Amino acid sequence: MIVTTSLREIAADIAAAELFSQQLNVPFVARNRQSMQELQNNTNATVIIVFENQPENLEEFALKIDAAMRKQNVYYDDLIVGNVLRTLIISSVPK
Repeated sequence: MIVTTSLREIAADIAAAELFSQQLNVPFVARNRQSMQELQNNTNATVIIVFENQPENLEEFALKIDAAMRKQNVYYDDLIVGNVLRTLIISSVPK
């Protein structure tokens, strides 16, 4: 597991992500304009997305990410359908 920022991070985002990573005792990895796929491939980690404003419905947000992943990668869809992976679970952590 790692903590990172959005693609277009600002100094405040980086500071918040670094603090969050310390609280979770997991590494902070600078985004360096990498796509989420590149970041995951380069770190072999589950990625935590840090955002300032939490979506109103986390379950719906997770389903949207899942649908996008299925469109991008047919193997991901196979792994979900075959019950090798489960759909994304998002946990909210207070600031």
